[in-house]
Amino acid sequence: MSITGEEFAKVTSKVLGESKEYKGEQCVGYDFDNGVDFNKVMEKMKYTGFQALNLGLCIEQVNEMRKNHAKIFLGMSSNIVSSGLREVIHYLVKNKFVDAIVVTAGGIEEDFIKTMHPTLLGDFYFKGKELYPNGYNRIGNLILPNSNYCEFEDWMDPLLLECLKEQNEHGVHWTPSKLVHKMGESINNESSIYYWAAKNNIPVFSPAITDGSIGDMIFFFSYKNEGLVLDLVQDVIKIDEMAFNAEKVGCLLVGAGIAKHHILNAMKRRGGCDYCAMLSTSIECDASDAGSEIAADRTKGFFKPECNPAKVIGDATILLPLIVASTFAQKEEPTK
Repeated sequence: MSITGEEFAKVTSKVLGESKEYKGEQCVGYDFDNGVDFNKVMEKMKYTGFQALNLGLCIEQVNEMRKNHAKIFLGMSSNIVSSGLREVIHYLVKNKFVDAIVVTAGGIEEDFIKTMHPTLLGDFYFKGKELYPNGYNRIGNLILPNSNYCEFEDWMDPLLLECLKEQNEHGVHWTPSKLVHKMGESINNESSIYYWAAKNNIPVFSPAITDGSIGDMIFFFSYKNEGLVLDLVQDVIKIDEMAFNAEKVGCLLVGAGIAKHHILNAMKRRGGCDYCAMLSTSIECDASDAGSEIAADRTKGFFKPECNPAKVIGDATILLPLIVASTFAQKEEPTK
């Protein structure tokens, strides 16, 4: 081999060069020789690496919210309620673990629809061209018959008529949050998320309330009964004032899109949130707000300088139950 000693020394120095000192936590997972202890398994997530580390950091952020009595703003995309996570959200709302909710239209209507008829399990590969003519809708691997929506319209139509009457005769100024509150009061079913939101006076904001079956219902209703007004501006003022007047604020963002943006924009107008845990499958490559990373979100003023936001990439149907089991469901507030 035609390589000099000096050249060999240069090669080895590049491959086996000394490391500068780095002080980090040791990467070590849970040892099942110690038996199965759920809490200890979850505590080890933070030291396991990869997305488990980020899951552990999200759990830490939620426990910080609880420990410091922060007002918690829950944001979620509609598919969260489509799935069995509805029961997880129901638990949080029934037990007053959250103080405000931002959700898209589908996450409202599907809660009410589930009080009437179940959502069914299907398959991601069921073909739409076969389902649609037979009156079925597919959400991932979930199936919703059209008849579910028909019954929802039968329930929704007289409720909207009441809203129009109260607006015209009593000057009621309707907003999306007031409409959802009325829906929650009217459903009289304890399995509903929004039954408990109304009962516990937890406001539900939906800036895109027309983007779903509720939008269809409002359109059909307005075609027959003109004049119903939903004021979005008053709800923006309300959520901003809630955030601004809170001593400490935490954000639990399950999914991305408008729910994430709407909450974090309210945080921006108070100088940033104090705590934040985000669960998402969105990534940064398309430069959307939905997938933006923490470093980019900081440039928009969403977090206070001392905030340590956490984001875990993954399926919320797996992640959220683990987070809730490690935080809210522990009942006792975490110690300082």
